[in-house]
Amino acid sequence: MERTGAKYEYRGLKCIGCAIIFNSKTRNKKQRYCTHKCAAQHNKNNIGRWVKNNPPWNKGLKGYGAGHIVSQVTRDKIRDAVKGSHRKDWKGNKVGYSALHGWLDNNFEKPDRCEQCGRFNRRLEWANVSGEYKRDRDDFIVLCVPCHHAFDDDKRGIRREIFVNSNGVRYDYTHGKAEKC
Repeated sequence: MERTGAKYEYRGLKCIGCAIIFNSKTRNKKQRYCTHKCAAQHNKNNIGRWVKNNPPWNKGLKGYGAGHIVSQVTRDKIRDAVKGSHRKDWKGNKVGYSALHGWLDNNFEKPDRCEQCGRFNRRLEWANVSGEYKRDRDDFIVLCVPCHHAFDDDKRGIRREIFVNSNGVRYDYTHGKAEKC
């Protein structure tokens, strides 16, 4: 093997596949094959190198823990161990708005009717009573959307009047504007 004046050019390397003498223009002076084609022909049994029509090493594998069966009792124990105040990121009463509403949805079932007007088949929302957003079910009531808007406006001191026209369409008059409900 001889090194020429050009940077990283090695001459006189012997290909172990076809036994010819070749020149390498790469940094690798331990290059074993003259071309990729020659390497592919002589490395058919080498699984570490990609060769056309070779099956992938992970064919048929399902993933981490595949085939490992966990009983329902074990699943229940794991779920109880990381639930609520046992979690490492539990914030207690310093929780945010979205997390508090998620806690309410997960731990308490919403009734099927509004607690103020008693109507069925409405979208129901959790409405905070005190404005402090405590982690307490008694600090929240379940209201339909129109009752929730009216409830929040009453807490803020906004005057709201709702009128129904002759066709049964409800209009909300707030601050001199008429909007359909």
